Amino acid sequence: MKILKNALLGCFVLILVACGGTSTPPSAAKIAGAMRSGGPIIAGDSYNDVVQQIYVAYFGRPADAGGLTYYENTLVNAAAPTTLQGLLGAYYSNAAVKAVVDSFGTSAESAALYNGNTSAFVTAIYQYTFNRPPDAAGLNYWSNLIDSGAVTRGNAALSIMAGAQSTDATIVANKTRAASNFTVALDSSLKQASYSGLAANVVARTMLSQVNESTNQTAFLNTINQTIDKLVTNYTTPPPSVSNYSPSTATAGYPTTFTFTGSNLVAGMSFSLNGCYSAYEVYGGTSTQRQFNCVPQNPGTYSGTLRSSANGSVLGTFTVTVYAPQPGTSGGDYSTSFSIGESSEASFVLTGANPRHLSTSDTFTITSTETVWAFTAAQYAVNIYALDATNAQLFLNGQAFQGYLLCGTQGSTGMCFPTLPAGKYWIGTVPNQTIFSSYSNPVYHEVSTNHKLSRWYQNDSVGMYAGGNPGAWKSQGFTIPSNAVRAYIETEGYGGKFVVMTPAQYNSFAAAYPNGFFSGSYSYIYACGETSGNPDIEIECELKLPAGSYYLVWFNDTRGWAGSAANIAFYLPQ
Repeated sequence: MKILKNALLGCFVLILVACGGTSTPPSAAKIAGAMRSGGPIIAGDSYNDVVQQIYVAYFGRPADAGGLTYYENTLVNAAAPTTLQGLLGAYYSNAAVKAVVDSFGTSAESAALYNGNTSAFVTAIYQYTFNRPPDAAGLNYWSNLIDSGAVTRGNAALSIMAGAQSTDATIVANKTRAASNFTVALDSSLKQASYSGLAANVVARTMLSQVNESTNQTAFLNTINQTIDKLVTNYTTPPPSVSNYSPSTATAGYPTTFTFTGSNLVAGMSFSLNGCYSAYEVYGGTSTQRQFNCVPQNPGTYSGTLRSSANGSVLGTFTVTVYAPQPGTSGGDYSTSFSIGESSEASFVLTGANPRHLSTSDTFTITSTETVWAFTAAQYAVNIYALDATNAQLFLNGQAFQGYLLCGTQGSTGMCFPTLPAGKYWIGTVPNQTIFSSYSNPVYHEVSTNHKLSRWYQNDSVGMYAGGNPGAWKSQGFTIPSNAVRAYIETEGYGGKFVVMTPAQYNSFAAAYPNGFFSGSYSYIYACGETSGNPDIEIECELKLPAGSYYLVWFNDTRGWAGSAANIAFYLPQ
């Protein structure tokens, strides 16, 4: 069975308020009053249920994974009610709730699905929601309300569902649960990608139309899995395309993050910019955004290229103007020393019962706007926030909050370099996915503040993220360009070990363990001098290595999943 865990739907409490299953429509005043009163209509047990009900009522299909996450987060941030009747009541007083409900009526899918008159729209809503056409009174009532502007199409669709009773109510409950099970079953990136577009929506809509008052949810899992298999079979991966990039300017000697936006973007694309050193892809990109870091060395205008892979097709070319650093800025200042301050490192497991984590003792403070080093790792997608005191308390209370994403993008982890304003921060972590009762996600984070007066050198920073199951390993090459350059290494994480190797040692290791390192011997160089800097999850020191090329290698020698991040920073002292 492909479904690992079924989404559970709470009890449904029903009263008639909106002409879902009645032949005698109530007055407009009565329906408006009922929706404002917050009386029980159909009670779900989470934002998952409410979002699924909106999709079922308006589109006749389950929510896609991205849409479910987006609308759940939107409702969380709006402090919206978690039940359908509460959502309808808040429609008149909460602008964010109104925007969510009405957005379904202005979407591209709505335009393609409902290209007829209002009567056709109301008929379709009844068919999607109850598997039957409306009675004449209900059809006329809702058509007149919509045409008069008294209600929007989105509001009408939810109100029709909310008025369900008897057999209609049972069908709504069954459709909502089946829709939740379907979205949970989209448990891979391929499955999620295959459920996209009008053709895929038709397939899922046809599946959900089979759900009725007597549907056995366990037996229907087979239909769900067969439907997803059909979507995957029909899916053709579209080629990546780039629509925009930023920035178009940079400062010599400063690390710069270049952001590319587009569609169907994948990890492993090849970024190159003339005169820009230590280029690497920032971990945690999405299909619509990828980022690359490098350090421009000299002023001038340089051309760059983004390819689908190292030898792949050109996705776009771009031009960057690099300026000289201004006198008096940190890029022109020199010092013989620098220091590192750290937050408390935290390793923990998010669960279905405890999906939020914040330690009141895990803080860090910066006295001015600063770019910090965020070492983060998680087996599954999470959002890790830097929170001020007010929002940390809201976070602990389970309320809506605002914070700075340490890795800049929803669901991202890795070696990240966020720029934060001055202040004291707590670190809060939440899942970036739908969770279930057996959800278990190991997470690690630590933030280092880099108190430096030194000048960034051309190879400024080498960031690395590594994670995987037992035996997994990853490498990152780096070069110490001169014996005059100082370098600092910091590695952190949730299991496994880091080690520094010479090219000869690395080549021997890679040849001996091409399919994973589970046990065996290998050679390495002491990174911190003499006998210091043994293989460890945490190597933290000034590098005591002569100029030359090296490899930082991480391997998972534990019995479970492990994830880690590392950074090597280069400075030019006075």
